[in-house]
Amino acid sequence: MKSYDVNKNLEREPRIQGFKPNYYYLLFVLQIAFALVFFIWALFALGNPTATGLTTYFVAMGISLTAILFMRKQFKKLSNQTKYRFGTKRSVLSNKDILNQI
Repeated sequence: MKSYDVNKNLEREPRIQGFKPNYYYLLFVLQIAFALVFFIWALFALGNPTATGLTTYFVAMGISLTAILFMRKQFKKLSNQTKYRFGTKRSVLSNKDILNQI
């Protein structure tokens, strides 16, 4: 007789690259927004290059990159918090058990 392990997988929510879906989508949208802003800012900075403009661009890029990495770390930490604490009891379902129930 074949036997199958039954696991309902209620202990954890689904993950996308280690993040809960709502944190992943929020981080994704923020990264796209930062990329667009800095791409447009880079076009303007290269069109009229001044020392203060380029310095401001690189400082702002460093600050935003640090902010994105910090948010990524915090969202990963929030995603790994366990909400449900179920026991580790596993059920085994076999054909014999089904036939006995019928």
